[in-house]
Order: sequence, then C-alpha cells, then structure tokens
Amino acid sequence: MAQEVVPEAPASPESPAEQPPVDATAPADSVVSTQAEAPPAEDTPSPEANDPEGEAAADDASPTEDVAGDSEDVAGDSETTEDSAPAEALPPSDLPAEGLAVPAYEPPAPEGAAETVTDETDEAPPQDEGDTIRYSGYLPGYRRHFDFGLSPQVPGVGALPGGMTPGYGAPVPPNEWTFSFAGFMNVSMEASLDRRVDPADGQHDGVTNVKPRTLDTYDAFTSVSAVPGNWVSMRFRYGTSKVSANFSFDTYNISSPASFYQMGAQFFINNAYMEYNPSRLGDLGLSFRAGRINLAYGQMGQYGGGMYTNAITAKVQGVGLTTLADLPLNGKWELVGEHNLMTSRDGTIPYNVVRDANNGWRRPLWEGSFINGLHLGFNVKGDPRLEFRVRQMIEFASDDRVDQPYDDISTRSTDERNVPDAIFNIYGADFKVIDQTFGVLGLGASYSLASGVFPLRGVFSYGGNGEELTERYLGQPSMGNGDLLVLAANYAVSIGKLVSYPAQFDGNGRDLRLNTAFQYTRIGSDFEDFNGKQRYKMGLDLEYALFKYMSIATRVDRVTPDTRESGQTFAVLAPRLMFRTGWFSRMNFQVMYAKWFFGKTTRPEGSGERSPDTLDDEMFALNMNMWW
Repeated sequence: MAQEVVPEAPASPESPAEQPPVDATAPADSVVSTQAEAPPAEDTPSPEANDPEGEAAADDASPTEDVAGDSEDVAGDSETTEDSAPAEALPPSDLPAEGLAVPAYEPPAPEGAAETVTDETDEAPPQDEGDTIRYSGYLPGYRRHFDFGLSPQVPGVGALPGGMTPGYGAPVPPNEWTFSFAGFMNVSMEASLDRRVDPADGQHDGVTNVKPRTLDTYDAFTSVSAVPGNWVSMRFRYGTSKVSANFSFDTYNISSPASFYQMGAQFFINNAYMEYNPSRLGDLGLSFRAGRINLAYGQMGQYGGGMYTNAITAKVQGVGLTTLADLPLNGKWELVGEHNLMTSRDGTIPYNVVRDANNGWRRPLWEGSFINGLHLGFNVKGDPRLEFRVRQMIEFASDDRVDQPYDDISTRSTDERNVPDAIFNIYGADFKVIDQTFGVLGLGASYSLASGVFPLRGVFSYGGNGEELTERYLGQPSMGNGDLLVLAANYAVSIGKLVSYPAQFDGNGRDLRLNTAFQYTRIGSDFEDFNGKQRYKMGLDLEYALFKYMSIATRVDRVTPDTRESGQTFAVLAPRLMFRTGWFSRMNFQVMYAKWFFGKTTRPEGSGERSPDTLDDEMFALNMNMWW
C-alpha cells in the first residue's frame, strides 16, 4: 500500500515530501521518532491506522502519508486513504434520511412472541429494555454508562437553551455531517561541536554550529534519517460517510513562513480534495478523490517507509482524480485497484520570471506535466495479512513555451533552444507480510526509464524528481536520459512477541524492538562516468523499552554511494534516549546523538547550488514529537 505525504511524517527537515510528502499521500505517505513509524490517520494506501504508522492507518502512511473518517471501507493504496468502518457495521435500515432528526427508538417485539390481549385494568409494570439506542447523538441525558467524572477532553462550555448539554462522544448516525481533526508534530533542536583549524585572536578553539551541515539530506540516497528534523501536519475532515472535504496544513519550517536556507518551505494548505464513497455495487466498492493530493507508492513499512523514507516506486504531488476499488472474492481474498489521472501541482511559469529565494528558486524550464498511474493487486486477510501490488506510472510533458532563442548556461542538463519532450516511465512491485507475532516484512522493486526528464516535477521516483534524478543518479551531461533499478527490503519485529509466542504480548511491558533494512540501486546513463554505477545502504535499529517511561535505542547504518569508489563509503552511529508518558504513549521526547564516520572522498549528494562546502561529522539533538 502506498502513504499523504508524505508527504509520511518525514524524518528529516530539509525537504517537503512525504511528503513523511510523505502521500496524501505523506506519505505518509506517510510518519514519528526517526525510527518508529507513526500510527496512521489514513488507511492505505495512507501513515492512514502516518499514527506513528498505527496512523490513522496509512500504509504506506506516511509516514507515511489525512484524517480517519467514517467512510466505507474501500481498499486504497495511497497514503491519503483513511480508516473506515466496514460496510456491514452500518446497517442502512437504522439510519434516517440525511438531514432529518433521529427518530425515537422503539424496540422490536421478540421473534415468535404470540400476541396477547391484556386487561387494561391489570396492566403489567413496564419492563426496562436496556440501553439500546444505537445512535444517540445529542439526546440530552443519554449515556451508555456512568462515570465518576468528566473526561479532561470535554469542552468547558455552557448549557444549551433549556439546560441541556450535548452528549460529547456519543455515537451519531454515520450519515450526519461531522468534523474531525488529526495531526502530527515533530520538532527538533539540532547543533554540533567542532574545532577551528587556525583560530585568530579573540576566537576559541571550539566552535558550535547551529544548524549542523550533514550528509543527511531528505530523500537523498546518502540520507539515513539520523537527523530528526521538523514537521508539523494538521489534517481536517468534514462530511459524512458518503462525501467529505479533506485538507491539511503542513510545514517543515515551523518558526516563520521562510528563512534564508528554507525559502518557500511553508506548505500551508498541502492537500485539499473531496472524497466521494458511493454505495457498493454488489460486492464492488468504489471511492473517488478529486483535488490536490500527495500520494506515495511502494512503502516498505506497515504504515510508512520503514527505516528509510524513500518510496520505492514513486511519490506524486498533483491535482486531479484518484479512483480506488476493492472486490472481495471470499472471506479472505480481495482484489484492489487504484488509478490516478493528474497534472503536476505547478504548471509552466512565464519565462521572464527571475528565479530567486522568494519563488523557491523555481525555473521557467520546469514544465507542467500530465501523470497517469495504475495500481493493481490483492490482499489476503487474516494473520498473517498479505498485500501485493504491481504498479505502472507515466509522467510526460510537451510544452512549446519552454523553447527559447538562447541556451541558459545555468541549466547544464538541458539546452533551452531545443527542449525535447519529456517522458518518465516507472514500473514497480511490492509485497508485504504483516504478522502480529513474527513482525512485518516488506519487499519492493522498481524500474524507472527516463527520457529528457530534467524539467519534470510532478512525480518523485526513488531518485527524486526529474532534476534530482539527473543530478544525483544520471549525471548532468546525460540531459536526463537513463534508467534506474531499485531493490529494497525492510523487516520490523518485536522480540517480546516472539519470546511470548504462542501467548499474546500486548506491548504493556519491557520489549526489544528491531528494525532493519537494505536498499540497492543500479544506474544506466547516457553519461559514461555514471553508467553502470551501483550503490547500496543497510541499517539496523534497536530499541529497548526499559521502563514504562523510558527506552534506550541506537541505530547504525553503512552507506556505499558508489561501489567503484570505496573512499565514498561512510557509516553512521546514532544512539538516543526516549522518554514518554506510558507504554502506549502518543508522544515522546528524545535526546539524540549522531556520529558520521566519513571515507576519504565522502561528499554531499548531487551538485545543487546550495550544497554545503563543509560537513559536520557529529550532531546533538533534542526531539519532541506527538501524534493525535
């Protein structure tokens, strides 16, 4: 399944994906301690059982990567899908027509009971039928059980006219219009210590760097999610089980709308779409989402990306229509499908626009594109649960407005006098085994075929958008022509559940959690120096829940950016302490440290204009995160 971004709530701050992008993806996908996936707020793709990947269930999280609603259960694959109640749980016979008041409940007569005539003078005392109003709504005084006090979440408001008070939390008919709010917050303080090579008068030997310049660039191959970063996502939904409006506010630059190193980082309204869930056509369930959506496909974790944030197939940021379908075959098997017909989020801008920090360094060369995607697969319900998907996506652009009478020498990957039509084909497959005892195994593969893709911005493959793929993988002289093969695996398991088997372990106690991943890529490029280049990375994360309120954890990663040049290989060691309010807390506070062990020729990914000239090899961080 795929995560609003997400963007998945992302583990790193330097880029919007997940858009943790990160989606609607975002996944996400489509969320989050940097190693733990946030449970979902969306169903997947969806990050959505992106809560720290229990998400409101985006499988792909995001995440990893929207608000869980009351919509019918239509199997989806994207990060923006949302948890919904099974259709059989909402019997239509119990519901009034939309907009009408809930009728008073009248219990039916017991089956087979014989009609009797009683003497009105000898009427039996009334019998207590019990607490049986299914949808009590705001019926004054009605409650299923009595408490000794009110929940602290109950709003402190005055009584309604007549002395009535609403029944906060009481179930309402699913065809009534309701409002829901969910979200995720990840905020970090990051700094590093270093020494001056040649201090002058008035300068100390030791220096502090805020914020650190590290190799950990979001979604780059050299990223290992050691930098916690910042991400705030607020997701809103208003509607019924049939139709709803969904939107999200997202940002990775929390302090202000812009700063000198993150211009344009404020997403503001990042997702805005309408969802329509018609009644099932026999066994066939359909769902339609129209609007601006972030999606993520090929997530390796249960609800998000797993140890690494990259979506193995692709992430999409676009405007258009997404159609989801599911067809149960029997009690366990179901077929699922998804189709995307979209355009890129931003179209081609006028050529006389000067690219600078105020417009996000946007190039007039970046073409508006069309996106078409098809995703088919099946689910096998039960324990273990199996999920399999095959995917095909294409992004293409043919815009004569980008042709110019001269070549812009700042765009070394294309000639503006003759900009070829861009075509980007991506094929992917992913398979997951989700077992309550033996953990979650994700396997994925993708193959991307690029032809003049440098100007494309709507689809983010494993290697990034067209410009990032060209600079980081294919090489600038390739002009955006080449191919990329990706293989990936991720496995997460609770040792406490393993050693307790066959007895159930609910996590309410000490536990050792393991997460491990491996990713491999092979590059084919028209640029000979990059052609045949292979790279891989692997990682292991261990978290020991020592006490109810504290865990100790560490992760280690090894990254080989080019198998032909061993001097680029580096490793990362990142221990951390995690504090929380209970075994199943929705928040944690982390004290983190990361140390990079560079090779002789280790360097930043790509060759962007804002690449740092020096790199810090260590980082200290305080991270606070919470999902709701």
